[in-house]
Amino acid sequence: MTPTLQDLLALPQPPADLLAWHELLSKGLPRKSAKTLARALGMSERDLLVMAEDAEPEPRAPALSREGSNFLYRSARVLSEALAKFGDSKRALQWLKSPQPLLKNQVPLQLLKCEVSASTVRIAIERS
Repeated sequence: MTPTLQDLLALPQPPADLLAWHELLSKGLPRKSAKTLARALGMSERDLLVMAEDAEPEPRAPALSREGSNFLYRSARVLSEALAKFGDSKRALQWLKSPQPLLKNQVPLQLLKCEVSASTVRIAIERS
């Protein structure tokens, strides 16, 4: 069974709709979301947060920034889609962490800073 965004982001309950997601991401995901998603991605929490925030993470911050929260949301969504497409975590993670010809040999996880490139990654998953 493919994990849900709620599972990947360690949320006690899923937001009710897209506007509720917007509110949650604007306020900032809880720090434990990064820890849970990093584990699912097979990377350290620190590395994921540096990727998300473009800086060293603030160790005492209870919530992530808006930018970091959006990056984690896109990462969880792409991971969920890759798991559904490839059937197992080893294949999905290998695809997400390796240069992909459909993405001009760029690494999918490194393209999730904005929605436009994240959409391109999701399309590449569908076509793989």
